[in-house]
Amino acid sequence: MFKFSVASVCCIASSVAAQSASISLQAASDSAAPGDTVTVSLVADFTLGESSSGVFGAAGLYGFGGNAVVSGDASTGIQGASPLVETAFDFGQTAAIQPENAQLFRAAGGRGFDGGIASGPTTLASFDVVLGADASGELVIDYDGAVVLVQGNSLVTYSTDPGVNQSSLSVSPLTITVDTSSLCADVNGDGELGADDFNAWLNAFINNDLKADINGNGELGADDFNSWLTAFIAGPTGPTCP
Repeated sequence: MFKFSVASVCCIASSVAAQSASISLQAASDSAAPGDTVTVSLVADFTLGESSSGVFGAAGLYGFGGNAVVSGDASTGIQGASPLVETAFDFGQTAAIQPENAQLFRAAGGRGFDGGIASGPTTLASFDVVLGADASGELVIDYDGAVVLVQGNSLVTYSTDPGVNQSSLSVSPLTITVDTSSLCADVNGDGELGADDFNAWLNAFINNDLKADINGNGELGADDFNSWLTAFIAGPTGPTCP
């Protein structure tokens, strides 16, 4: 589990704790097609038990650190890209895409001695999730980590794995449902699905015809066959191929 070391090493927990702190993972839509890129934001919300300033500056959100953890049927074959920590947390800022699917994104950042951010919700970081071309089912993105709040002369840590003098961090995961209805399996356009559609796809692929670009990324590759197969298995619910 991720431990936010700044709070646990240098600071004594205050008897006056923040009233609450939570993390939510958000995207513009909770539905995506196979091969789509989904931008995910890590958003913190909190309420303060007191608002007085102290040695760390104004009370509020001071920093964060943790991992985005993925699970679900659609997590197979996903990739991460474009990791970003918001500039408000440029002290000790770091962000990286992890090679392991289970921990796709890792980030941390703080405010230094600029004082806390006074009110939420506040976007901490963002990253892209690229779904596999043959993805199906659901993708669940969760958060494992901590946020730190300034409270007077102390830093108060809220963690998904709270230790001594730490409080529990509430997390709202993001669930993305993979929608295959936009994928086309009826390549020959006869209104039915059968072996002729595979032959039509293969001929289009060999002849560099974008009718074989099933995942719609503008390029032809093995992923297009995976997308065609996903649409074929789903049945005759998709559109006729252009």
